[in-house]
Amino acid sequence: MWNYVLLLSPFYAFLLWECMMLIQSQKNVLVHPSGFISDEQLSIAANLYPIATETEEKTDEASETEEACRRYTGIAASIAQLMKEEKLYLKTDLRIQDLAGILGTNRTYVSRALNMEFGCSFFNYVNQQRIEHAQRLIRANPSMTEEQAAAESGFLYASAFSRTFKAQTGLTFREWHKSHRSVPQEIAF
Repeated sequence: MWNYVLLLSPFYAFLLWECMMLIQSQKNVLVHPSGFISDEQLSIAANLYPIATETEEKTDEASETEEACRRYTGIAASIAQLMKEEKLYLKTDLRIQDLAGILGTNRTYVSRALNMEFGCSFFNYVNQQRIEHAQRLIRANPSMTEEQAAAESGFLYASAFSRTFKAQTGLTFREWHKSHRSVPQEIAF
């Protein structure tokens, strides 16, 4: 009947529930949240807690995964639209909670959406938007200083701007500025 019976308090049953999901080779596992279970209770439990077949589990997991992907894709699209239209990245004190509040969701969903759709954290996504904005500003105004570009791109400190600029472009501000000085490009803010 059962390969294993785990007798746990409700607290530990909750904590170990996800671990159980990982037990692929053992299909018949029962976690009973009330603790001890007699042989008679075990047979009753078998009727009360039927184990879904493997195909039912996969179908449920697939539909949950598809639903989550759609949710995260929608959140990511909303984030991209907000960043483009509202330029939220220009706020020096922008936090993931602020963005989640604007979107009517929570910070976990925002974080997962950014990781799934853009492959980066909230912090890195915002800084990427800020550096792209700084590059557009510099192209439009070649005489702009590093400090001005930092301030107008949402960075509180020029040192943070310099570090982020180098990390994202592979060049220092001066190197990038020199190499793009003579390249006329269409500027869109």
